[in-house]
Amino acid sequence: MDALVGLVACGIGSVALFAALTNWESPFQLDKAKWIERRWGRTGARWFYGFIGVFMITFGILVAMGMAPYTWWVQ
Repeated sequence: MDALVGLVACGIGSVALFAALTNWESPFQLDKAKWIERRWGRTGARWFYGFIGVFMITFGILVAMGMAPYTWWVQ
C-alpha cells in the first residue's frame, strides 16, 4: 500500500514540476493557482509549483521506501 501512495505522490509531483519548468498553462488555470499568480506573479507561481513538485517527489520516495512520516514516532 505504501508503494502505491508513494507512486501517486511522485506522479503528482512530477506533473507539478513539469508545469513549473515548462510554464504549462493548464495547471495555472486552477483557482488556487490563479490566487497565487495574482499575489506573486507568474514567476512566483512557477517557483511555488516547482517547490511543491520537488516536495511531493521526495515525499513519495520516502513513503515508497517505508519511511512514511507517520511511522517515525511509532517505531
